[in-house]
This record gives sequence, structure tokens and C-alpha cells, in this order.
Amino acid sequence: MSLGHACVDVYQGAVAALVPYFVAERAYTYATASGIVLAASLLSSVVQPLFGALADRWAMPWLLSLSALLGGAGVALSGVGGSYALTLAAVAVSGIGVAAYHPEAARVARRVSRGSHTAMSWFSLGGNLGFAAAPLAVSAVVAAGGGLRATPLLVAPSLAGAVLCAAAVRAARPAPTADAVGEVCGAVPGVVSGAAPDPASGAAPDPVSGAAPGEVSGAAPHPVSGAVPDPASGAVSGALPDLASGAVSGAVPGVVSGAAPDPASGAVPGALPDLASGAVSGAVPDTVSGSNDWPSFLRLSGAVVCRSVVFVGLGTFISLYASRRAPGGEVAGTTALFVLYLGGAAGTLAGGRLATRYGRVRVVRWSYALTGLAVAGVVLVPGPLLHLFVALASAGLYVPFSLHITLGQDYLPTRMGTAGGVTLGLTVSVGGLASPLIGRLADATSLRTALLPLIVLPAVGCLFLRRLREPAAAGP
Repeated sequence: MSLGHACVDVYQGAVAALVPYFVAERAYTYATASGIVLAASLLSSVVQPLFGALADRWAMPWLLSLSALLGGAGVALSGVGGSYALTLAAVAVSGIGVAAYHPEAARVARRVSRGSHTAMSWFSLGGNLGFAAAPLAVSAVVAAGGGLRATPLLVAPSLAGAVLCAAAVRAARPAPTADAVGEVCGAVPGVVSGAAPDPASGAAPDPVSGAAPGEVSGAAPHPVSGAVPDPASGAVSGALPDLASGAVSGAVPGVVSGAAPDPASGAVPGALPDLASGAVSGAVPDTVSGSNDWPSFLRLSGAVVCRSVVFVGLGTFISLYASRRAPGGEVAGTTALFVLYLGGAAGTLAGGRLATRYGRVRVVRWSYALTGLAVAGVVLVPGPLLHLFVALASAGLYVPFSLHITLGQDYLPTRMGTAGGVTLGLTVSVGGLASPLIGRLADATSLRTALLPLIVLPAVGCLFLRRLREPAAAGP
């Protein structure tokens, strides 16, 4: 899951990494170039909650590979031709692919990780590594391949991502065990007990008592098979389960031995998992008990919006800004964007470990405070120190990355797909909506002036977080 996440999130980072090349080759203004980031984010921010709601209702593991292919196809086509409209359409397709991926991926990852903060950090780390690889991949392909016309080569990660996602889904699907099959099916006629089936009905005598059908407690035989229901459970001896529902003929669907459903999961002991989805017949899939705390979730979402604007604003313009404020020109710009994304790899892993020790809400608050100070250094301090402040800003932005996801899911324990879609999607999507405003301000004044509001937003995020409390952890 982590490697697949990396292959998909390459395309979120690739859009920002392509901005300097659009400015250089097509003479786009700041506002026009940031419109490309908007196109990738606008549809994504609209449809991602929809995909989250769908993930709450149905398991859609097939969507992971499809969304990886869409994300890659859009970016691959973005540099083909010189039409601004076609470029916007291409990156919009990529944005839809990325939006479709994250809610289902977050649901599957949370289920596989069994709610572990550290395991979810590894899942998020994959996305961060994909982001970090984007500037290097774009620079290698576009610079070495002769400009934007080489962007079709950027489809390669999506092909790898589709294969990895399919493999992860297959590996995560639980297989029926021999014990489970035995509990559901009971004795196969003539095999377990060794007794010959009744010539009229085909039902085997009871392996313990040797009683023929109809001789157990006077129970009437099953009208189709002639088998007699077990007096304790009502299950038909020797009956095979229905392949669609897992229910045994003559028994209540999902009930094998009369056992009550597990109160935590709703699963019925002895029921076979559904062969397509892995869900157990008679259980409500992915249902977690608990009440939803919408006020806390909305406050968390407000903080995520602030973080998103800062992250995407820096991602869109840091390459151009660093190339003019630090020695090295274009190389300094690519390095700054790489550091911004790469620093998140360590930050995400540190976030999981710090949260285990100090609590998620406290760690998120600390991260937002660090981000404000670091962004001030990025904007106000020129020269080589700029890259140091970019690294600090990256840590502050990424430490709470996976914590946003698990907090959102624990605030909405019965809407984990929606929570994952919103928290993971807002991380990038909403920031893209603000990028054209930053670009317009940069065109009217200067890029440095346009980046000044990014210093204030982490403080606004801290205000949203001030009244948050640590939620009770939901089940996987």
C-alpha cells in the first residue's frame, strides 16, 4: 500500500514541479501558471468527498489501480501541445484520479494497519516519498528529454502503481481457512463419518449416534435434501453453505451454530468470508460502533485547510522563489522543492512515534507552531539558509500528516471513508484553490509579498486546534 501510494502521489508533486517549465517555455504569468495547480485541485476537492462517501458504503478495491492509471495519464498529456485549455483538462483528469485513490486507500490501509498510528505513518510515508520524487523525475524527464513534449514518459510510475495496488489488494484479502470451512460446512456426506448416504435423500447418518434422517428428536427432514436440522443450532447436518451468502441450507443466513454475532464486529463465528470482498456473511462490513463527533471533525478540517494553503502555496512557488533568492539559479529551485517534499518522509514517521508518546492533538499543535516560524524564515531570510528553513517548514507540515487522517477517522468512526477523503484530500486540494490568488498578488506586487500571508495561516490553524480533545481510538 505504501509503495502504491508513492506511485500515485508522484502526480500531486509533479503538477507543482512542472510550473517553472510552463513559465519558462510558454511565458505564463504567476497567476496563469498557478491556474494549472488549480485545475488539478478543483475537481479533486469537489469529487474526493464523494469518493469518500462511496467508500463508506461499498468496498471498491478495484478503484485503486484505475485511479493510479488516471493520475498518470493526465500528467503525461499535460505537456503535449501548446493549448492552455488542453493542459488544464489533462491535469484535471490527473486530479480526479488522485481524488479517487485516497479515500479507498485510506480505508484499506486503516483496516490492514488495525488502527496503528505507526503503520498509518508508513502508509503516509509512501505518499511523501512520491511527492519528493516528483521534482527529480520531472527535472530528469523534462530537462533531459527536450522540454514539456517529453511529459508522456511520466506515465511510468502510474503503471507500476497500478500493479502494486492490485497486488496489495490481493494480499490484504483474507482467505478462508480449513477450520472456518469445517465450521460452516459441517460433515460432507459420506466423507467425515464414513457412513453411506441415505438412498432416498442422500443425507448421511449422524456421525455420533448413527441415527438416520428423521430419527433425531423427531425432527422433520429438510424438504429438499432430507437432512435433519441439528436440534441445538437448527443447522442442517452435511449441508454445504450457499456460495453467495455463506448461509447453510435450512439455517438462518449467516448463522452456523446458533452463535450470536460478535458485539464489536458484528461477525458471526464460523461464517465464511465473502469470496469477492472478504466480508463475513451476516456481518456489516467495516462498521464500527461509536458516535460521530462532527464539531471536532470540522475544527480539525479547518486546521487542515490552513495547512493545505501553506503547503500548496510553497510547493507551487518555492522553486521559482528559491531560484531568485538563493545561489544556484534553477538548481537551487529544484533543490528547494525536493527538500520541501523529502523532509516530509522523516516528518511523517516522526509524527507517528511522537503521537504514541505525547498524544496526537498535542503533536499536531506543536507542528503548526513550528510551521509558522519556519515559513517566516523561508520568506524573510535570503541566501543558503533558505534551504534550512524549507527543511524545518517541511517537518512542521508533515509531522501531522498521518495524524490528521487517524484523528478524522476517530472523530467519525462510522464514516471512515468520508473522514479519510476529507482529511487526505484537503491536504492538497483546497490549497490549489488559493494558488491563483497568490499568483495574482505576485503579478501585482512581488512573489515575496505574495508569500507573506503563508506565515499567518499556521497560527490560524492553531486556533482551530485549541479546543480539540484526543478522541477514543476507533477499531480498524
